[in-house]
Amino acid sequence: MILVQGGEFLYGFERQMIYMASFLIDTYPVTNIEYAHFIEATGHRAPFLDEPWAEPYCWKNGTWREGRAKHPVVLVSYDDALAYAQWAGKRLPTAEEWEKAARGTDGREYPWGSEFIQANCNTRESNLGITSNVDAFEGSISPYGCFDMAGNVWEWTSMLESPGRFVIKGGSFTRNCFAAQCAYKSAVPSPHRGIDVGFRCVKNCS
Repeated sequence: MILVQGGEFLYGFERQMIYMASFLIDTYPVTNIEYAHFIEATGHRAPFLDEPWAEPYCWKNGTWREGRAKHPVVLVSYDDALAYAQWAGKRLPTAEEWEKAARGTDGREYPWGSEFIQANCNTRESNLGITSNVDAFEGSISPYGCFDMAGNVWEWTSMLESPGRFVIKGGSFTRNCFAAQCAYKSAVPSPHRGIDVGFRCVKNCS
């Protein structure tokens, strides 16, 4: 995990100055191999959705597809992500924590700066059409050292947008560069399991 120092930062498209206490955040989104340790320890359900379009991302025989050990785990609901975080002694980030870790204190549009750079992340512009290893895009590193906070997969946060709907951040391989902006947010129902939705965890500083 990486330390995000407490202090003020520019939040949202309105660039509102707000204060955040220090916290720790995962360097990478939770991967398939990390999620497998959780399943083995707890007997939690494997990532699966009985829909034809989800089939390439569903685990089979209790494991991920070949070559995807370091891809972010997907097809996980809010409750799945929360269960993993609690098992790991962590929690899900607030939208504000996630955004500060992604953009730093200066209000930049993307983790690396103010201009979109296609080679820095896995968005629709990259034409990969699939998740990628969480360490594949070194250009995506945020000011604090986090990978994949633009593109690859959306990430659950603990922020309620409306009853039963939680904010997700970061964009994904299925969305264009606009959704990958640090300030951008979407929201989905807590039972949602998408081929482009994963998560990372945070922890309070002791």
